[in-house]
Amino acid sequence: IGKCRKLVYLLPYPYYWQRFGDILTYVGKYKNATVFYRKAFENNKNKVANEQLALKMAIFGYAMSGEYSVCSKLLAKAQPLKNSASFRSSYYLTKAYVSFGKGKLADTSQFLLKSLEKAQKSIMFNRIYAASLGLATVAIALNKKSEKRTYLQKYLPLMKVLRHYANWRNGWDWKIEITRLQFENRNGKILTRQHR
Repeated sequence: IGKCRKLVYLLPYPYYWQRFGDILTYVGKYKNATVFYRKAFENNKNKVANEQLALKMAIFGYAMSGEYSVCSKLLAKAQPLKNSASFRSSYYLTKAYVSFGKGKLADTSQFLLKSLEKAQKSIMFNRIYAASLGLATVAIALNKKSEKRTYLQKYLPLMKVLRHYANWRNGWDWKIEITRLQFENRNGKILTRQHR
């Protein structure tokens, strides 16, 4: 990471700052990533890139730290991304974080359901995991234990299976049922895993 940081300072372009911010998020340095996202945001003239940067700053810089007013302003700048296949799940997940932080559980639940729906369409497993755990958390807060159990039973097997099948990105499609997870590759080979 140190070598990358030196290169980013030698090549002062918003694209590199954004990518370095992405690298920092992969290793869990969210506050440092936000610094580079902000730098790229302030120097970038591309509207779509700025929308993406606003969403990334909202997620990693402000939603998790409880700065909901700043996060909401950034989400307003990133609003066109709610229709983007790559970012729509993240957009609604961040809106859910803000609603949860403000104590609006009904809104949180709606945003999490939208995030889960969009994540399933885009096959974004980390967002499916986050949204399903969020829905289970809201169900616990509302004392709806059967709903919590349904979400956990439906989506946790997906995460368990993916630990064992690291090649899921290599052409595997998936579908979920409550007790069965089925993968199918491009050649028609089917792999099914039962869960109890």
